[in-house]
Parts: sequence; structure tokens; C-alpha cells
Amino acid sequence: MVLFRRLLGEVSAERIAKLASDRKFLRQLACVDSNYRPLRGKRCPALTANGYAHHPYDLDRAPRRSNRGADSATIGTLSNLTRALRKLRGRLKGTRNVYLTEFGYADSGPHKLPERTRAAYLKQGVSIARHTRGIRELVQYLLINTRNDPFPTGLLTPSGTMTPSYAALKAANR
Repeated sequence: MVLFRRLLGEVSAERIAKLASDRKFLRQLACVDSNYRPLRGKRCPALTANGYAHHPYDLDRAPRRSNRGADSATIGTLSNLTRALRKLRGRLKGTRNVYLTEFGYADSGPHKLPERTRAAYLKQGVSIARHTRGIRELVQYLLINTRNDPFPTGLLTPSGTMTPSYAALKAANR
């Protein structure tokens, strides 16, 4: 049993979109160019971790339609991420395992999806993660929505009522 993981990342596809694409961020971290060759004149130590943590959100699109380019790493383009990590193994040591530490779709707010759609997208996301080489974990964020939650992706209402998304996620994990 692993009690503590030293993870590299905790990177959110949505949150870093304004800074750099997911794979571009990895290349910058590893000091390599777009062809994964070391940058000249730049000394970067190899980083060591037990895995790579990532938030593969694509808030408005179906997982199977999630395509934001070759450098994207949303739930539908996880193979872009795992392929890049394989290329960077010598510079980002220990990142063979990928932990998707936050994932979900909103049930209210600006990214609200109809509950039936949300349930279907969650089920698709689980299937993609399960079938992508190197993915070791997918964590639903949140379990219960609280009042005024800025990112309402919970599966239970504040009163504890299960949503159809809860049932879909439970079924997908059987």
C-alpha cells in the first residue's frame, strides 16, 4: 500500500490553457524543444516523482469529442499526455503512472450541463481513462455540492440525494 505519493503536476487542462498547452508545459518543464530534444544552453536537472497528476477537464464537450489540438490533454485526448510522458521518461523520471486527480462536469453555473448529458459524459470519461495506457486513477470532483460552490461538479445534492450522474458513475465502475 502506498501511503504517500510524490506526484509531479496537478495540472489542469482548463487552468493552464492561457499559459501554455499541456504538452508544451511538459516540454518546458523538461527543457526540451517541440521534437523532445534537450534545449541548447539550458541546464535543467531531471525531475523525479512517483507519477504525474493531471486534471483532464473539458467542461463543455463530450469526452469522445474532446479535441483541442495535438498538445491538448483533456479527458478525450489523454493519449497525447501519456505519449508525451513516455518521450520524457529520461527527464521526468517516475512519471509512467498518471493520476487524474480531479474530473467532473458541472450541474449548475456557466458550464452547466443537463443531468442526462452529464451522466453520459462521466461514463464516457471513465471508459476512456480505463482504456488509456498509463492511467492509474480517476477521481471524481466533488462528491457533494455546497452552496455557492465555484465549481459544482458534485454527484449528491446538498441534502444527500443521489443524482443520475452518481448512478452512471457507480455503474461505470462495476
